[in-house]
Amino acid sequence: MEILEVKKSLEKLLKLAGFGDFNTEVQEDSQVKVVRFLIKSDFPKESSGLLIGQGGENLFALEYILRAMAERYLPDPSWRVSLDINNYLAIREEKLREFARKIAHQVALSKKAVELPPMRPRDRRIIHLELSFSTSVATESIGEGKERRIVIKPLLEE
Repeated sequence: MEILEVKKSLEKLLKLAGFGDFNTEVQEDSQVKVVRFLIKSDFPKESSGLLIGQGGENLFALEYILRAMAERYLPDPSWRVSLDINNYLAIREEKLREFARKIAHQVALSKKAVELPPMRPRDRRIIHLELSFSTSVATESIGEGKERRIVIKPLLEE
């Protein structure tokens, strides 16, 4: 895969934007069909925060651009491209998993469904996957567009 060309383009883009001191690592996982670009930097916290943006907005926009650049180099359209900066997404994912487990525990005890706030598709997917093997709760997405959210419901005991 000529994904190294994409890596070089990403590095050039970051340097043009004023972010100079970083390392970029590329991981290809053919098992789950994903190419991960991991940026690790010693940016000052403000610069790193600016690159990530509030709630990851800038990171997701940069990932969108990266995905467009990488599309022609991917073996087939089912492959995904992800970008993480200073482990921001890895930490966020773990926090979402913890949140899902906590709410699931509350739902299992109270036997009352809980509706979560609207979330991005990526965040909903993490919660659905985290609770998919639960024997005490089930998840369901409701709503449309930016208002789409998850409801965690207790499973009825027979």
